[in-house]
Amino acid sequence: MKKVFSLLLLFCVYLCYSQTHTNKFKDKYEEFGFYAQPSKFNELSKFFKNHINTDLLKAVKFQKDIENEKRIFLTFRFNDKGDMVNIYATSAYSELNNNIVEAFKKYEIEKLNIPEKSPKNKYVLQIISSEEDIAVINCSSVIVYDRMPVFEGCDSENNYNKIKQCLRRQIESHIISNLSLIEVQKAKLLGEINLKINFTVEANGNIINAHCKGSTEAFNNELDRVIGTLPRFKIPPTRNGIPTSYDVSEEILFIIESKTESYKENVLETRDSVFERNEDLEQHFTRNLSEKELDKIFFPLKSNALMINFSLDKKGKMIDARTNSNNPELSKKLIRIFNSYPLEKLNITNNDILNMYSYHLITRFDNKNIVRCNKAPIIMTPPMFKGCEKSKSPDLMRKCMSELVGRIIKKEFDTNLRYKTSLTGIIRILAHFKIDKEGKITGVKVKAPNPFLGNEIESIIQNITPAIKPGYQNGKPVVVPFSVPIVFSVGDYKPLDSFKELNKKF
Repeated sequence: MKKVFSLLLLFCVYLCYSQTHTNKFKDKYEEFGFYAQPSKFNELSKFFKNHINTDLLKAVKFQKDIENEKRIFLTFRFNDKGDMVNIYATSAYSELNNNIVEAFKKYEIEKLNIPEKSPKNKYVLQIISSEEDIAVINCSSVIVYDRMPVFEGCDSENNYNKIKQCLRRQIESHIISNLSLIEVQKAKLLGEINLKINFTVEANGNIINAHCKGSTEAFNNELDRVIGTLPRFKIPPTRNGIPTSYDVSEEILFIIESKTESYKENVLETRDSVFERNEDLEQHFTRNLSEKELDKIFFPLKSNALMINFSLDKKGKMIDARTNSNNPELSKKLIRIFNSYPLEKLNITNNDILNMYSYHLITRFDNKNIVRCNKAPIIMTPPMFKGCEKSKSPDLMRKCMSELVGRIIKKEFDTNLRYKTSLTGIIRILAHFKIDKEGKITGVKVKAPNPFLGNEIESIIQNITPAIKPGYQNGKPVVVPFSVPIVFSVGDYKPLDSFKELNKKF
């Protein structure tokens, strides 16, 4: 390994793969259709029409701009014993997916005429497609089976997962061995860096179209260069036994360590320039938090900073303080230390009971936890809906909105949709939406087990009256995302039954 600036590169690589097109096809969907030859009248389509609840298809929604989501596939693999495993359907609705999978298990596998039953392959059947935005049963006439490309040294692996793992190791090793540490230093990288790496494997095993995203444009180009020098694949990707091309997409946790103190100081100085530091508050935390306690702190997933949030009451007293730590005891201690710091030193100039104030406390740098605090707070003001004007804190404002949305859903929900699902017991739905800079509700997306239920919730939320005021960050209007979990308790299916209970909470 090159030893420039004594930098050590460590990688944790997560790979995912998707088939792409060869030169003779316009795109991968045209290629799939060429092999699968889907038909609404073949034997598999007739089977599914008689074995799944086709009423569910009437409410299925497709993403018009996402070609892959205009179809519903069923995929599976074979294990070393020749048994089908990992059977799953790809719709957004668990009730429909379960319906498809359970029906498929009753189908005679011999009728699929699978020419090659190998644990190295992934098998795909189209079950449903979009016809003028309506879901129709349109099954594959021929099964499509894909095999990943194989590097030298991975050809002895005998199943899909092992091939994937070997490919991961080879790519990881190549990046570590060939990445220029000079370019790492120029980009001022240290600690954990998230990278995305994409490239295409051609039908002849060559690599093209490397496209990487990292911290800077120059570093992205360096990653593109390194990926471009990967050796040719010994065995190219295939679809139904015929060489094809294959897209590889990687998410990488890129960890850089250094023994050079001047380099560390340079990187830290660059990061500190993001906001003006409150060194007095930092010293306060350093006095009240031992090095041993600091070293033992773990950060939330996908976060490299611990923060504190709070609001102020009419008298200017701190209330509703909380941190983003998953450790309740640590959170209590951080709040206690912060609360013992003189409030008048926090540089809060915009004192409003509806503001939420945030401060950085601890960050992760060079595999160490260090105290870093911002001088001026980040100020968030939640959106305000009619009926919530008298709220006395951000938490009470959110609670008011929660109750408002709950009342609207309970009032507007069509309980006759009970007859559109065979599900009983607890049904969980998750709705995501945004309140834009004008206070309008946009981007409503609902994840539900049943399309009728999901569409009803989506329609209700879309028609909620816009907020009187949008959300603000540091005095400027911002888009505010919301997630709404909705829980139904549904009794057994009876002609006169309706939803027994509808609970909603943020």
